[in-house]
Amino acid sequence: MLSRKVIAMQVANLTDARYFAARGVDYLLFDVDQVSLEHIIEIKEWVEGPLFLLLFSTNTLSLVDEFMIKLSPEGIGGKSKEVIDEIAHLQSHTEIFSWTEQEIRLEDHAFKSISSASELLHLNAEEGVIIKGGSEDAVGVKAFDELDEILDQLED
Repeated sequence: MLSRKVIAMQVANLTDARYFAARGVDYLLFDVDQVSLEHIIEIKEWVEGPLFLLLFSTNTLSLVDEFMIKLSPEGIGGKSKEVIDEIAHLQSHTEIFSWTEQEIRLEDHAFKSISSASELLHLNAEEGVIIKGGSEDAVGVKAFDELDEILDQLED
């Protein structure tokens, strides 16, 4: 079990999703500008454990209803204030979170983006962690050394 809540963002492939689920992260965040609905549904069928978060921009705002119906995410966020204002009416159906490249506020909890285990020392005890997935070297092949180091530090 991890000692802090963790959001894995930039999840774009099944390899990342399965790795993060196996390591016990709390949330998988999918940027709808980068990953299709069909691909997220496919990942959701293979992964158990983490809750799903979706991030929308003005380019993908028209897809919110379809994604909500087909995925029932734990939370949705917007890349701008305008998008947050447009999705605010969904507050009774899902958590609405604020997002920047460095921080996410979800359920009154702050999550900070880190890229190395040494950055854990600079976080407050109550702050959660954001880590990032990325592209595979080949389908199903990826090195997780840096992420292993961070997640190993977070294990109880």
